[in-house]
Amino acid sequence: MNAFYGGGSLGGAAASSNNEFDFDPSLDPELAMAIRASAEEARAREESRVLSTLSSILFHFSYLISLLFCFLGTRRIKTKRKWKC
Repeated sequence: MNAFYGGGSLGGAAASSNNEFDFDPSLDPELAMAIRASAEEARAREESRVLSTLSSILFHFSYLISLLFCFLGTRRIKTKRKWKC
């Protein structure tokens, strides 16, 4: 077994850590930093994608609401307020 799975000269207790890849970052700090940076970049891309999707949904929803008000404004005979389409 190697250090990635908790075996080797370190034993199970020393190699277990709180990272998602289950290896001891002190054995290879550069690899740990690269994995951490990659994970942060992936989270940032996912967050950006979600925010972009939400923005698009809100834009289309507001457009549909404005169309609905335009439709209702043209269908009512006696209205005090008319919507600009």
